[in-house]
Amino acid sequence: VWAMAQSTPVRVSFLEGGRWHPLPDWSAVGPGNETFELLAGRDGDGGIALAVLVQGGSIGVWSRASWWPVALPAGAGQVYSLAWHGSDLLIATDSGLLRLPDPGRTDAGVAAPVAGLPPGPAYAAVTHPTSGTLHIAGAGWFGELTPEGLRRQAGADSLRVIEPKFGVEAARAPLG
Repeated sequence: VWAMAQSTPVRVSFLEGGRWHPLPDWSAVGPGNETFELLAGRDGDGGIALAVLVQGGSIGVWSRASWWPVALPAGAGQVYSLAWHGSDLLIATDSGLLRLPDPGRTDAGVAAPVAGLPPGPAYAAVTHPTSGTLHIAGAGWFGELTPEGLRRQAGADSLRVIEPKFGVEAARAPLG
């Protein structure tokens, strides 16, 4: 179990053997900001990686025993949610879905746009843990990302997403 404090500096702890063990604080963002999302995944070496979304769109990743800031391209706009796809961090933003391969490295670079999606905001992404299929919800569309691009799925027009000020979440069905 991982737990995160609701304000900065970012404080994350894990429960092991009936005791909480804190990670070093991520203090790269100013104090008093809200923390919105904590996601556990795996880095490129197979180790635990944590992604944290902080008020104002700051994103940090705990990987390889350190905190790493995530760089977004200019014009990314509002950050809505995060997801792991293998060891890649997916970032749903006003400008679409961004991907940053294995962000816990000094040479990680800047998150890049995911090709093959409709223009405009991407609100949330979810990855199936076994098959690895990636589903994405955006402004008026929903579908599965395939190597050929987005395979739109029926019913997207019935997904009534009100333009969010912050945060849209997606989750896989319990049976896959």
